[in-house]
Amino acid sequence: MRICLLFQGDFPPEPRLARTMRFLREQDHEVFLFCDHRVRERPERETREGVHIQRVRHATQHTRAFSRLATLPIFWNPIWIKQFLRFVAAHRFDLIQAVNLTMAPLAIIAGDRFGLPVIYDMYEPYPYALRSWKLRGLFNRVVRNARAAEVLDRWCMRRADRVIVVAEEAADYAQRMGAPAERIAVLHNTADVDYLLAQPVDPDIVARYRQHFAIVYTGMVGHERGLAAPVEAMARLSSQVAGVRLVIVGGGPYEAELRQMIAARNLQQMVEVTGWVEHTRFPSYIAAAAVCIVPQPANPYIDHTLPNKLFDYMALGKPVVVSDAKPLARIVRECRCGEVFASDSAESFVAAIQRLITSGEPYGENGRQAVLRRYNWKASTATLQRLYDDLLAGRK
Repeated sequence: MRICLLFQGDFPPEPRLARTMRFLREQDHEVFLFCDHRVRERPERETREGVHIQRVRHATQHTRAFSRLATLPIFWNPIWIKQFLRFVAAHRFDLIQAVNLTMAPLAIIAGDRFGLPVIYDMYEPYPYALRSWKLRGLFNRVVRNARAAEVLDRWCMRRADRVIVVAEEAADYAQRMGAPAERIAVLHNTADVDYLLAQPVDPDIVARYRQHFAIVYTGMVGHERGLAAPVEAMARLSSQVAGVRLVIVGGGPYEAELRQMIAARNLQQMVEVTGWVEHTRFPSYIAAAAVCIVPQPANPYIDHTLPNKLFDYMALGKPVVVSDAKPLARIVRECRCGEVFASDSAESFVAAIQRLITSGEPYGENGRQAVLRRYNWKASTATLQRLYDDLLAGRK
């Protein structure tokens, strides 16, 4: 097939999208990606690992700030509409696959115009995400309005030919929003084990934490990630666990506030925030970890998502400590690969670490085996292949 992927961000580094594209190329599909152009040093058009990438064209005569505003990645932006419809018209695609609600309506409009089936690939329930982020200001009230997003999501759920979700809990959400059950496919946000294990491990990073009991988090540093509880727990853990150190690998909008919190509690010797790190270096920090954490607190947003970092940690044989968000707690208890703590509770986090240390359960090996048997990208893509086959058969 000739497949068009539509993504509101620039690419790389979105890992789930990268895994999807690698799978499609391995199946000999011809893959095109239409995406944003946030890194202006990148070309508007290029072929990367066999994928043809077209980025939104900016008006070069304007300042960068004005050009970014003019090409804001929202489906009703006339620049995106015009350029994407031209892109679809120029190629004989077999289907369009849109990532998240920000682009799904544009994909459906293009699908209707050119007679193409559309897949709505829902990485997260966007209305819940908007409420969780607690955005302020006139711009956010207009462009990122949670109520408007919910109305739009219901429209897309009913119109899309297929809806992909990352967890069983998200499938329930999709049905509540109007997607017929037979059109929904659960594609877990699992690890591409071969690719992950092929990433080089930096021995210097591993050596840096050899004398520590390193508690490692990797990913975006945002308010919704629940990092305050592990930080607050460190004062107590330092007196109970020799050499304990919390290593937060990543950066983001909460980074400055988190650093202030660490300084105010005089925890600089126990908590490290690395700042932005290339995704390819995450395996080195995970290799150095005694335990890895996913502290995103339970709420309507997190209860319908499943971060890929959980499966990365498990694939690399690390015990995990996760919040009691529904998908996280369900998988960790099912696989016996770690401990669960009460969301946003430093006291509960301390207790979970203590249980993990004193237990004789082989958490790391349990998680690794669960990934090898079930929670791996190769197994997940069987669902993806059936979905494409069904759509192609219908199109023929």
